Parts: sequence; structure tokens; C-alpha cells
Amino acid sequence: MFNHFIQIAQAAEEVSREAGSQSFTEILGIDGKLFAAQLVNFALVLFVLWRWVYRPLVKILNERSKKIEKSLKEAQEIEQRLANAKEEQAAILSGAKKEAAVILAKVESEATENNSRLVAEAEERINKQLAVARERLAEDRNKIVKEIKTETAAMIETALLKIIPARLDAETDKKVIKKFLEKDED
Repeated sequence: MFNHFIQIAQAAEEVSREAGSQSFTEILGIDGKLFAAQLVNFALVLFVLWRWVYRPLVKILNERSKKIEKSLKEAQEIEQRLANAKEEQAAILSGAKKEAAVILAKVESEATENNSRLVAEAEERINKQLAVARERLAEDRNKIVKEIKTETAAMIETALLKIIPARLDAETDKKVIKKFLEKDED
């Protein structure tokens, strides 16, 4: 590679010796008339390209840039709306949770009240049934006591008839039996 640079330097040195008496345009090999014609052609091509290619191309690029900017703005607005929607959703969920907690507390208190009321009603029914059962027991007891007294009186009468052959009058029998029964009650 270093050899390559040396060769280029030697070639440049030879060209500079030969060009010593020539003008700059001759050294470069430029023809003035041809250069002017090429300059006019270049200016025409440049004007045509600028007029019918560059300007429409720049216009299209500007329109695309505007569309891209508009799309970016819309994307940012959508992101903002999405963030707002998420915030609203969170707020709604928070509110719903609070409402659910209130409803749950209300339901629990109502359940407790209903439970207390049902227990009180059940106790009241049980107490009524107990009172009725006690009344029936008292009635049955009184009935049984009367039956026992009646049977006892009949047995006493039968026993007295066997012990005392001579019968007293019915009035005296009843008094004796009544006295006997009164002693049993005390």
C-alpha cells in the first residue's frame, strides 16, 4: 500500500514537469466553449429538476411530515384518553368497592337484626308453648288428683263397709271421707 502512494507521487511529479509551460485550463484539459455549453445544459437540467421534481417532491415530503405529526398528535391524544379512561375506571372501581362495603355492612346489620328478631320470636313461641304445656300439666295434675281422690274415696268407702258392717247414713259417710281427704291434702 505504501508503494502505491509512492507511485502516485511520482506520477504527479512527472505531470507537473510537463505542465510547466501550459495554462491552468490546458493542464486540466478544459475547452472553454464546451465548458460553457455544459454549464448551460447543467443549468437547464437543474432548473427542470428543481421545477418539476424537487418542488413536488418537497411538497409531498412536507405533506407526509404533516401527516406524521398529525398521527403523532392523535396517538398522544389517544394515550391521554386511555390514561384518563384508566383513571376513571380506577375511580369507578373504588366507588363500587365502597358501595359494596356499605351494602355488605347494611346486609350484615340487617341479618343481625333479623337473627335477633327471629331468636326473640322463637323464644316467645317457646315460652307460650311452655306456658300452655304448664297449664295442661296443671290441669292434668288437678284432674289426676281429683281422680285419685275419687278413687281413694271409693276405696275408703269400700274399706269402711268391710270394717264397719253397719252402715252410717250417706251424709255421715261423706263427712268422714271429706275429713280423711282433707288430712291427706295437708
